[in-house]
Amino acid sequence: HTRKGEFSFAMSAYTDALELKEKCVGRHPQARREVALTLVCIGNVHERKENFEDAMQLYEEARGIQEEILGDNHVEYAATINNIGVVHGKLKQYEDAMECYIKVLCIYRDALGSDHPDVAFTLCNIAEIHRMWNDYSEALNAFSEAKRIQEISLGKESVALADTYQYIGVTYQEMGDMDRAISMLRKCLEIYRAAGLDGQDDKIKSVLAKLSQIDYSFETQVQQAMSWAGLIGDAKCSGDAFATFESLATSMFV
Repeated sequence: HTRKGEFSFAMSAYTDALELKEKCVGRHPQARREVALTLVCIGNVHERKENFEDAMQLYEEARGIQEEILGDNHVEYAATINNIGVVHGKLKQYEDAMECYIKVLCIYRDALGSDHPDVAFTLCNIAEIHRMWNDYSEALNAFSEAKRIQEISLGKESVALADTYQYIGVTYQEMGDMDRAISMLRKCLEIYRAAGLDGQDDKIKSVLAKLSQIDYSFETQVQQAMSWAGLIGDAKCSGDAFATFESLATSMFV
């Protein structure tokens, strides 16, 4: 329900669950662990609603419980620290966010291994902070390492890998290296299509929009392609409409 934006329903469900789990504390050893996870879920709802102060308070409460009962090297503890880092990032508190992400990275590497997808995800978070600081060399290094891990652990048609190509493309765009930016965004779009994302998907629309920002000569084609993209996935969408979108999207790269 949180992912669908049904925040009131999600909040009500999580609050009811929290009350039940808190009543079990003392009778069941796992109850406090479940309480922490539910606090994180409620924090996620507040974060999605941009109630960052409330989200942070709940994440910190969950972190305290997890540190006490699981230790500060447990993956659930690390995931909560990551959530705290995300909120710091949204509040533009980049140094605090980086501190959280580095801590998470160390825990994931120790607990999950250096080539785990969660390590790659955390490296992308670290790279994004470097990008915000205009430290593009460090950002590209972290993104490249994330890409290498994703290719090994998830495969070369992974949506997560495509996301990383998009981040790299944006980094090159901000550096003024438009040829590399276009190359990375093109690769991203190819993987999205190979992974089965259709033209209605926000990820594909996002890449096309970024391409239009890089070179305004693409803009008319991008807008037309995005218009066709709105038809894809509709049961009434004809094969000709689908083929036209494919042609328009591909034509930007030749």
